[in-house]
Amino acid sequence: ATVKNVETQGEQSAAGLASMSGVILLEVSENSKLWEHGFRRGQVIIRLEGEDVKDYSRLQQLVSDYQWKEDLHVIVVHNQQEKKLNLIK
Repeated sequence: ATVKNVETQGEQSAAGLASMSGVILLEVSENSKLWEHGFRRGQVIIRLEGEDVKDYSRLQQLVSDYQWKEDLHVIVVHNQQEKKLNLIK
């Protein structure tokens, strides 16, 4: 997947985010595990395992911290609505 940090008020506003934080999914391959589990272009990852995802480096740290888990709980925002997704390894 191709991602970027939420960096502008326009990105924050478009996603309906309360703060300028999160990681935007710019591209998700249709033959990837992310796609298989419901992740789509334009979604913003805001939480992983109940912890806030401020930026990509925090997302990487959380994925590393929880690498022992088979099933990661992720909250994304898309079209100003939160959605719960599970990423099963």
